[in-house]
Amino acid sequence: MHILYIDDSGSSENPEDKYFVLGGIAVFERGIHHQITAVDKCIGSFGLGDPAEIELHGSPMYSGRSGVWHTVREKSRREQMIKDALSVIQPPSSARLFSVAVNKAA
Repeated sequence: MHILYIDDSGSSENPEDKYFVLGGIAVFERGIHHQITAVDKCIGSFGLGDPAEIELHGSPMYSGRSGVWHTVREKSRREQMIKDALSVIQPPSSARLFSVAVNKAA
């Protein structure tokens, strides 16, 4: 069995958004503990507080405008944090990433 998480970006109802994106991750159930441990270790290395309280969302991380991310002034450091977080999901991880981008005009 796999554990599945899906999240969206954009709004299907907002006429200003040209695209609606769904992304997800599937992790084999016995691998979830190792994946969570790896992500928590990565977040802990950022030195921003309790990893359990920090959410990894691309837009706030990249812009540095909200949450703990506004305390990281250097854009290059935030970009490196994004790269570090994404690098946690690689072989031999059981995680599988997937996404779909929908052009709402189509």
